[in-house]
Amino acid sequence: RNAQTLFQKARAYHISGELESAIHLYQKLVERYRSLPKLSERIKSITNLGGIYYQKHEYILAKKYFNLSLKYKRRYGDESELIIAY
Repeated sequence: RNAQTLFQKARAYHISGELESAIHLYQKLVERYRSLPKLSERIKSITNLGGIYYQKHEYILAKKYFNLSLKYKRRYGDESELIIAY
């Protein structure tokens, strides 16, 4: 499947409250984006994983993903959405 289609499907699951399905797709996307030159999409997926874990009150995992997103944003100079990542 196209990565953008998977991202949209993951987002739809996230919005509809199907958090486990969203987590599965976002994790798949993080792996897929590792081999594609779409860093901003990888960061969005990581940030969204943090948001889901936060919703689930799994704060340690939420912090892990938010910090990873923040690390990438700082490393690659993409601080346009920095407040969202933290």
